[in-house]
Amino acid sequence: MKIRFAALATAMTLIIASASVQADGTVDGTIGPAYGAAVSVQTVNTQFGDEDGIDDANGGELDAAYMTIIGDRLFIGITGNVETDSFNKLSLFIDSRSGGENTLSALPQYDFANVSTNLGLVSFATGFEADFHLFGRAGFGNFEVDFIDRQGGASVNVLSSTGSALLTGDFGTAMGTIGSSTGNGDGVTGPASIQPIDFALDNSNSAGVVGGSSAAVAADALAVTTGAEFSIALSDLGAEPGDTISIVASYSNGDYNFFSNQFLGGLPAGTENLGADGAGNFEADASATALDLSSVTPFTITVPNSSVIKGDVDMDGDVDFDDIPAFIAVLQAGTFLAEADCDCNTAVDFADIPAFIAILQNQ
Repeated sequence: MKIRFAALATAMTLIIASASVQADGTVDGTIGPAYGAAVSVQTVNTQFGDEDGIDDANGGELDAAYMTIIGDRLFIGITGNVETDSFNKLSLFIDSRSGGENTLSALPQYDFANVSTNLGLVSFATGFEADFHLFGRAGFGNFEVDFIDRQGGASVNVLSSTGSALLTGDFGTAMGTIGSSTGNGDGVTGPASIQPIDFALDNSNSAGVVGGSSAAVAADALAVTTGAEFSIALSDLGAEPGDTISIVASYSNGDYNFFSNQFLGGLPAGTENLGADGAGNFEADASATALDLSSVTPFTITVPNSSVIKGDVDMDGDVDFDDIPAFIAVLQAGTFLAEADCDCNTAVDFADIPAFIAILQNQ
């Protein structure tokens, strides 16, 4: 065991010295080392088309989810693909404060032609109460993102001629479009978001899960490192130190009346597209049916105590090379120390190593 950790110390020093680790806070559609291990992995192959890598993304899949907290912002990475020019939607339903909806109402109304009303009667696992809806779609060369405070199902119409009035932003060909290149967009601030939301899409993946509804190969899903990435201020989520942020990710058509079998947490192997009624059927008025997502396990992260400096394992008020032996000692002891929990998953293990290195290098 001592030899193992001595080798680990040498390897960490060499990695840091090489300056090859992506710095914290970069939003480019790539999963950097600061994320640590995946918080959710796809369990079923996709029935919304498997990307073949020949043209711009002609398939949609959610391979894995990653989360980390850096400073006062939450970073979320969803690896996989968002189909090009289809306006199919990657949705993140976020539970980050008290209140919210376990079963969504048809209100508030938002998105083009108020298609959000089709989300009415979607229900989640016990204890999950959606506060916010963050969604992105790829169409006409842009990756467009909206962020909605659902306000507990309040009767508020937030529709504007260009989409949600609460927050919207996009990037297109001028900034690096979907496909093999990447782009970064700063979300336009609005009533739901005081600080801009950074987002990016790298749609270059052609691996990961395959087409069908059989069990996905976890190793293949975890091998994907590109997809959609977002950075949101914790204050805009109403999340305080000690709070747990829970998220359910879904992939649907543009009108929310046909859902794929791509959710994170994943659905049981053999699950086909859910449609709007859980049975794979298209429903023009989806709010007339009840889509039960109680089997989807949300993925979570806990906001660290504000007095904790991630990476400051020797607790001297800063993060530097002196923290390396302290970090190794905590790993070797198998004990929990909040400062060593660099990927914010309430455990200290080998998955914290890349996050620790990235924090250290960014000083």
